[in-house]
Parts: sequence; C-alpha cells; structure tokens
Amino acid sequence: MKKTLILFFCFIVLTGSLYGQIINGRFTTSFYTFEKYGSPKFSESHLLAYQTAQLDITKNNISVSTLLQGSKKFPDVGNFSAVRMYNLFFKWRNIADIADLTLGRHSVFAGVGNGLIDGGTVKFKFFDKAISLSAYAGANVKENLETHVTTNRKDNYMVGGQLVATLFSDLRFGLSYYNRHREKISYKTRRADSLGLPVYRIIELDSPAEQFTSADVNYFHKSLGRIYGRFDYDLNFEKNSRIQFGGRANLTSTISLTGDYIYRVPRISYNSIFHVFNYSNTTEIEGGLEYAYQPTLRLFGKFANIKYSGDNSQRYTIGMNAEFGSFVYSGNTGYSGELNAVSAQLFYPLFDRVLIPTIAFSRASYKLYKQSDRMESFTGIIGATVKTSQSFSFDTQIQWLNNKIYRNDFRLLFKFNYLFSHQLNIL
Repeated sequence: MKKTLILFFCFIVLTGSLYGQIINGRFTTSFYTFEKYGSPKFSESHLLAYQTAQLDITKNNISVSTLLQGSKKFPDVGNFSAVRMYNLFFKWRNIADIADLTLGRHSVFAGVGNGLIDGGTVKFKFFDKAISLSAYAGANVKENLETHVTTNRKDNYMVGGQLVATLFSDLRFGLSYYNRHREKISYKTRRADSLGLPVYRIIELDSPAEQFTSADVNYFHKSLGRIYGRFDYDLNFEKNSRIQFGGRANLTSTISLTGDYIYRVPRISYNSIFHVFNYSNTTEIEGGLEYAYQPTLRLFGKFANIKYSGDNSQRYTIGMNAEFGSFVYSGNTGYSGELNAVSAQLFYPLFDRVLIPTIAFSRASYKLYKQSDRMESFTGIIGATVKTSQSFSFDTQIQWLNNKIYRNDFRLLFKFNYLFSHQLNIL
C-alpha cells in the first residue's frame, strides 16, 4: 500500500505542477462520551475521540479528493484505535469531451452495482450526454476501511457497468451488470476423522459471489409527477431478485398521491452457507397521500401491507415536515411485531444563523412478538450549532436514552469544524 500511495501522490504532484490549484477542506475534531456497564452495579466512563480530514484539490477538469478519519478510545483498551480511509481518488473529467476517469479508492453507484472499491471507473458520454456508458473494476474494501489494499484480488473483487439512455426529455432508461466476490478467511478448528477421533483441520471456504443484471426506467414530469420501475435478476441462482414499480401523481398543485410495489427475495451470496436454509420472498404494497399546506409545510400519510410466507404485516405513518422541524407518528402490526412511536425535532436559527439550537425526542412502545411483554423506550436530544465565522463552527449535543436495558443513559457529543478554501500556486 505504501508504494501505491507514493506513486499516487507523485502523480498528484506531477499533475499539480502543470496547473495552479484550488484546495477546499474540512477538519473536524469530535469527542463522544458514554458510560459502559460491566455489571448492574459497576460502570466506567469512556471517551471516544475522532479526527476527520476531508480535502479536495481541483484545477479545471482534474481533481484529487480524500476523506480520512483517525480514532482513539480512552481508556485505551480493546482494538478500537484505527485510521479509516473512506476515499482517496484522482478524477479527470471530460477527457477529449467524451470521458471521465476515476482512479483510487472511491464509491460506485451504477444501477444494481454499488460499493467501495480500490480500482478504477471510466464513464463515456455520447450524443450530448444523452447516452452514457460506465465500467468499473477493483478490489473490495474491508468493512473497517483500513488503508491497506487487499492482496488477494482473485477472490476479492467487484466489476460491472451501466448503460444509461435519456431517450426523450424526462425519460431515462438504464441497464446494469454487477459481479462481486468476497474473500472468506480460512480458519483452523477440530473435526472428526474417519475413525471419529478429533483432529485439527484448516477450513478453506469459497469466496461468496453475487452476480446480478438489472433494468430500470424513470419518467419525471414537473407538473404531472413521476413513474419508475426496476427489475433485478440473479444470474448465479437464475431467478428474479427484485421487481419494483411505483409513482407519484400530482392531483392538484397541493395534493399528491404516491404508490409503490416491491417484490423482494433475500439477497444471499452464492457459495454462502445461508442459501441452504429455507427462505421466501416478501411483497410490499404501499400507498400514500401528501398535502402541501404551504411551500414550507407539508403533511403526509402512508399505509403499507407486507406479505410474508403465510403471514402479513401492516405499517402506517403520518406526519408533517416544516421549515424548522418535523413530527412523525408511525406504527407496525402483525408478523413483524407491534410498534407505536412518535418522534419530533425542532431547530430555529438565531442571530442571523450564528446560533441554531436543536431539540428532539422520540417515544416508542413495542412488542417483539404477540405473546411478548410490551416495552417502552424514550430518547431525547438537546444541542446547538454555533457558527462563529465562515471557517469555524461548533456542535454540541446531550443525548438521553431510557429503556428496559439502559436507564438514564446520558451521552455528550462535541464537534469542532474548520473549513477553508485557498488558491495555491506552489509549483
């Protein structure tokens, strides 16, 4: 990885020598405290510290971006401390007025394929961007976001592509393909030999694989509304994976109807042990009504029925979104459990947005299954954002949780932000 980073930064410097640069960045220092109970009568206070750095260096069509985070736990026990690299990539836009190129650690969003890779993406644009064709390939990034690039690329990679066509104004059609293998770490354990005697063996597992193709269509009309649909097919299991269609109809300038249908099969990797168990699909139908009382005040209500194998569940939501807050009531009944919950949040800028106080709470009453005891939970947050200048701001929050497991659990969050933007001509 060190050689890769050295080569990468040499490339950045060589590129930077050709142009002046604009550098934008954000440094965020965060502290989070909580109390951890080792037993009902013994607790210990902990402090988590995070340092995040986000940098973008840009000149004309070329840019270099990165997002890094270091963390430390106090008292220093366990294996918490780490450096996480969310991205580090070079991007060259509009090469010869036809292509974009991305190299390094970056996120991929291309139809059915999405994820974080150490690799490259190239995107071609034709006919005044009416048709685009993208392809990507790279090694998977581990969930802990370590800075090392995986060495076993044969069993740990993601490749795919997407074709997007805007056939008519506001009508978009897409085709995508995605193939990913994940490395499984071998391990040593005791197993019985041919005589039934215990012996140690090394268990080596095939890399679980996912391979899908997908088609999607989306039509948007500013006055009438939106219609969309999506179909995913699992190439490894040779069966439908997801069928979805829905839309939004603007009945008047203030009233809209929404509807969604989703047929979904659990997404299980090929070669995974989980595919030997019985599993079934779910079918979800949801309808809703929205009312814009004012441009800054919208009321909504939704009801959904989810069909499982031999059972059903219902979900309902009503609420409102306003300019400085929101209120939502939601509930579940049936196979997925019983839930009644309300949540609200309010924020209001003061002193020309220098101070923005925030308060939020949620109350829930739920049963995990019909015969279980009913449980209650309450969470509350009070905090504020203070923006002292265009470059400096502070955020602080006091969080409170009360439920069957955690009683009067108070936590404190403090965050300091520094933003900057400079013109560089260092080379």
